Amino acid sequence: MIEKNILRYSLYFLVLLPFLSFSQIYYVSPDGLDINSGTLENPLQTFQGAVEKLKSEGGKGTVVFRGGYYYFDKTVILDNDACKGEIIFKSFPGEKPVFTSGIHVTNWEKMDSSDPNYQYLPADARDNIFVADSPVESDIVRFLVDRNTDWYELAKINVTAFVTTEKFVHGNSVEGQMWDPPEEKKICTFSKSFDDLSNVDKALMFSIYTADFELQILPVEKIDGNTLITTTPGGHRLALPEEGQKHGSGDLAFIHNLVEGLDSPGKFATYPESGKIYLWPLDSIDEIYIPFLDELIRIESLPPGSKAWFDTARIEPVRDITFDGITFTNCKQPLWQNGDASMQHDWGLIDKDNALLRFRGAENCIVRNCTFTKSGGAGIAFDLYAKNNLVENNLFQYLGFEAIRLAGYGIGTKDENKFNIIRGNEIHHVSEIHQYSATISIWNSGFNNVEENYIHHFGSRAVLLSAPRNRAFTKNNQEYFPADRTMREQAWPMARWFEVPEKALHTVKMNQRGYRHVGTRGDNDDGPNHLKGDAIASRYRYTRGNVIQRNVIANGAEKLFADGIYYVTACASGEPNKIIENYIFDTGINLAYANIPFRLLYVDGFTGPFIFKRNLTYNSKFKFEVVAPYSWWGDVRNQANLFYEVEGAEEEYFGNRPTEGNICIGIGPNNPNIKFKTDYEKIVHLLTDYHWNFPGDLPGKDKLEATLRQLIKNYK
Repeated sequence: MIEKNILRYSLYFLVLLPFLSFSQIYYVSPDGLDINSGTLENPLQTFQGAVEKLKSEGGKGTVVFRGGYYYFDKTVILDNDACKGEIIFKSFPGEKPVFTSGIHVTNWEKMDSSDPNYQYLPADARDNIFVADSPVESDIVRFLVDRNTDWYELAKINVTAFVTTEKFVHGNSVEGQMWDPPEEKKICTFSKSFDDLSNVDKALMFSIYTADFELQILPVEKIDGNTLITTTPGGHRLALPEEGQKHGSGDLAFIHNLVEGLDSPGKFATYPESGKIYLWPLDSIDEIYIPFLDELIRIESLPPGSKAWFDTARIEPVRDITFDGITFTNCKQPLWQNGDASMQHDWGLIDKDNALLRFRGAENCIVRNCTFTKSGGAGIAFDLYAKNNLVENNLFQYLGFEAIRLAGYGIGTKDENKFNIIRGNEIHHVSEIHQYSATISIWNSGFNNVEENYIHHFGSRAVLLSAPRNRAFTKNNQEYFPADRTMREQAWPMARWFEVPEKALHTVKMNQRGYRHVGTRGDNDDGPNHLKGDAIASRYRYTRGNVIQRNVIANGAEKLFADGIYYVTACASGEPNKIIENYIFDTGINLAYANIPFRLLYVDGFTGPFIFKRNLTYNSKFKFEVVAPYSWWGDVRNQANLFYEVEGAEEEYFGNRPTEGNICIGIGPNNPNIKFKTDYEKIVHLLTDYHWNFPGDLPGKDKLEATLRQLIKNYK
């Protein structure tokens, strides 16, 4: 036993040895005190206390956290006043520190018939519901966490059959709805009254799939009979999708936070007026927690406030902060608010306090060996200024939004979000609430590497590459944008118009087909001037030079489907974005009900230069659109990819740009080309000698390898 202990502490010493040579080490334990010195024998107690200790002794050093829970009652901000040199926050070897804002819910009691809400319960629920006093004052709690099992869903009722909102009022284009008056995009009408709900006008949420590419989740201002009004507008009118864009089950519109929706275990509702929480437990009720904060830690060097993207001063970023071996959990689900900026069709928030760990003006920072789990927002966000940061060997799971967000500045000349690396992470069951967020969002950000990650079991996209599309270059178009009216999507509020020349601006107009579109000034249709105008606009956005390489992606598009496992649009000129040498299997849900095919890659309009090469796809399902490069501007190269056991793919599913050397086994077109022999040999090397970030053998690997070897043999 003595020898084992000597060996163990020797290993601890070796792990900590690198820190001893350059900085002071401080220890933190849930059993410590913040008045302590911070030694191993007399540790500090909180993350906040450790930050204050660092500030008082030079703003640099290593902080080692013992195992246990560390509660955050307010977001901790690390700025240049606190960070004067390299700082490392890490776990003690072999122990698990957990950072959380979760507040314990106690005093659960069985609900009985004397409760005024008992009458609203489904019959099957009446013997299973527990009730407790909420430990927080909040208009609505959007999810709960059970530390022993899973998180809980906000109870909801299905109102799809009653939605009557007119889909098209000012034109016949879903895309054109972004210019509809905001007040009209706050209203949903029904064929029946909902005045008799248990929680009406108190704390409700409304969600609706308005298209096959958009899910709106909005807080409710009030319900007046058959009319529901949200507090903020949606990206589109609150109407049901068009025929052919439905999601299979017909469950497309819901009112959330009602005991009427407590129809199965794992659901809850909160009633702020009475301060009660109603719960149908999964198992025990001993470890139920409410998230309290929007974010736990923010590393920030930018001016505070919502208008930081307009700052013209030179930024002095916070540098050299490392998080190693920490678990982050239990922050809130963010809500849309007036003034927010979003990615494209509200696919993600930009510069929003909705991540467990958020960098806002950071450089040379590292997050490795950490876990991000059971939280309503994103895992990590790099907003606005973010350069040369590394996210490596982390686990992301059960998150409401994306795992990782890289989001730069809006339209303008500020190109400060780039050169970041996302490598070797496992990502699964993210975008669980906001189902159309990607697992990794790269928005107006360039020259990043996303490599060797294992991404599986996610709602829709694995990777989003996007930026403000041409429709966002519409400053002062008074017909659609009076002074008090702006649109949230495309991050329109973030545009730095003072940096954009007149020639790059676009106008909104009605085209010959009867729907609104954008074009350059003086342009009357969707013709060459329209494309030329976007080529000019591309100089003021910065999604370029990104490399998505050697990732394993599986079980994607489990909930939504239209726009690709990879979605690429509105990229910049210059260095091409590349998706190369990835292994994709078991992707695509059963789309037998849909008229729109599932897409592996959707290269949408205004793509710029782009390369899709040496990717391998095995076993994908139903109406599979292999590659859809509908790029209206840019050089798209789709070359030397291998598809095996992909059901339903046909020749037209390769889009409107040339394809070369793609091998499609059992489907068409199958066009191997001897000039890509070297590429085929590289793929064989990947299949035989490369160590993929995947537990076990890749499904279909032997079949793919045998096929390629035979092909190469035929070329000899």
